[in-house]
Amino acid sequence: MMQPHGQPRHPREKTIIGSMFHYLFTAIKSMLIGTGILVLLLAFLLGFQARKYSDKHRTPEEKVHIGTHENIFLTYKLDGKILESSPRDTFFQQLLEQLSGEPQGLYLPEFREQIKQLKEDDRVKGLLLDISGLDGSFSAFAELRDLLLRFRQESGKPLLIWLNHARNKNYFLASVADQIFLAPLGDLSLPGPGFELPYFGEALRKLGIDIEIIRSGTYKSAFEAYVANRPSKATTEMYHALVEDLEASLAEQIAAGRSSASLSVSPQQVISWFRRALFTPDEALANHLIDQTAYFSEIPELFFAKPEHENTEDNSSSENTKGVRSITFQQYLAATAQPVFEMSVASASGHHKGIALIEANGEIQLSAQGDDNSQLISPDRLGPQLTWAREEENVKGVLLRINSPGGSALASDLIWKDVARLAAVKPLVVSMGAVAASGGYYIAAPAKKIFAGNTTITGSIGVIGMIPKVPRFEQKYGVSFHSFSRSDRSSLLNPGSHMSDEDRHLLTRSVDYVYQEFLSRVAEGRSMSRDAVDQVARGRVWTGRQAKELGLVDEIGNLDDALAALWALSGFPADKAWKIYRWEDEQAFPSLFLRMMHGRRLITPYLANLFFWLPSESGELQSMLRKADTWRSSLRQDPIQMLWTGSAVL
Repeated sequence: MMQPHGQPRHPREKTIIGSMFHYLFTAIKSMLIGTGILVLLLAFLLGFQARKYSDKHRTPEEKVHIGTHENIFLTYKLDGKILESSPRDTFFQQLLEQLSGEPQGLYLPEFREQIKQLKEDDRVKGLLLDISGLDGSFSAFAELRDLLLRFRQESGKPLLIWLNHARNKNYFLASVADQIFLAPLGDLSLPGPGFELPYFGEALRKLGIDIEIIRSGTYKSAFEAYVANRPSKATTEMYHALVEDLEASLAEQIAAGRSSASLSVSPQQVISWFRRALFTPDEALANHLIDQTAYFSEIPELFFAKPEHENTEDNSSSENTKGVRSITFQQYLAATAQPVFEMSVASASGHHKGIALIEANGEIQLSAQGDDNSQLISPDRLGPQLTWAREEENVKGVLLRINSPGGSALASDLIWKDVARLAAVKPLVVSMGAVAASGGYYIAAPAKKIFAGNTTITGSIGVIGMIPKVPRFEQKYGVSFHSFSRSDRSSLLNPGSHMSDEDRHLLTRSVDYVYQEFLSRVAEGRSMSRDAVDQVARGRVWTGRQAKELGLVDEIGNLDDALAALWALSGFPADKAWKIYRWEDEQAFPSLFLRMMHGRRLITPYLANLFFWLPSESGELQSMLRKADTWRSSLRQDPIQMLWTGSAVL
């Protein structure tokens, strides 16, 4: 290569030290450039989100003034998922959720505080809810329904609910209202509770995949769909019993909600609605499923006063609603300058005594290291919280909220030990969410009291293990497996061969050992004999109502009921306001930043694009991020990869 003046360039002689400084300088330069771009990107996003929030929430119609003696009627649109765990605490985490497009949802303890405020404010004369956009488990809807029922009973204020369409869950919630409104072209579909179980054993066999299952418990059917084409007799019996009990529970509550001084609705009538299932708006009105068809915007004008932006000088409203002004709940919050939620604090430092709320949501795994999914339970996540609650002097009792279908047997037992140590020194109450079954029940067993909802799915005290085998892959696809091992378990370890009789015998002993330990944990926690536990165990799933009759739970109740019981067990007077503490991970922000830098969920696409603009030396990191993201996506989408082998599952 020639220089501009035609003189040959002499190659620069690189020393080891020079190379080291060169690579060090390059690394520092890349890091600084990457950090700078990241900071600029985040600053832009923060500004964009703030502007977006400002444009969305600071509209002129929300700037209202509420007089001291004014009468107001609130409209409130409830959207998103009813959350089983608390929303992200920091603004930075909330920003990442905004970037991911995931809705914040409705957190029940927060909504409880909102309802309490509306109940105590004498200016609030009624509440209209639009629940069409709500989603969540039946148990979550039941807890929300309980809060609204208490609002009606304790305040005496009218509660109206509007639906643009009606399905099992949102109609069940709407039945708590004084009046139900359906959109004029809204449809109503009420088939009642049910389960849809896909079976694909033959499909897997056609692919050359055989599933070996070892289980302890006749009703433990977790992997039955992988080996059969239809439910077994035990599974059919169990699900028929579940549907029958759930239907009876829902029918009783809906009938009670729809009945009034002028209308009597029986549970049998509600069950007849379930049998028919489909209703037009006119048919729903004629059969007393709803009270009126109307558009949401019409309801305040029809039943209270016209909204404030319209001319309210005409006196068309009835005498008992005269002078009532309709505003949105957001307007109410802005006018009263009330914070939305002040129930929890970060730590229990100081001199105020209270109780702790710990939430365990999701599948139970042995470790959650490197996974940013908040819907996971593991010893390394839950253990520090339980230890904190046990050691913190100002925490006098603990409420453990569980919403989990189970998972790893070993992880469940490790968590159980921490729960048992806590229960030995402080009052511990468990509140079950939509599901607290198998491992979810295992970790609840040491509690002083267990609360469940009518529709909670619990029990499933049993153990199961699964190993996929592919002995026909060589014939079908030309893929063969060859193991080199001196172990007698070589056929067990080789995916290309079936288990031997001795393999199955040893695995059965292992699974049965875990099952016997499971029975012992439950017997100890529930003060029952092992035989009595075994009679209601064997992998069978129960509703909350059934579990109470069997002694597996103590009370039917929601989160508030569990908190009230814990408050009393902790020695606090009933008239003292609850002070509820939460554990806060001191490493939360650093770990979040590290997850960002490693391309974890939510931020992965943004970092992958970001690193595209860095110098070429960062290509390896860019490639790593993209490969990790591809692998994580494929793992979630490909069920075959999820058929792991090894540990027993609860």
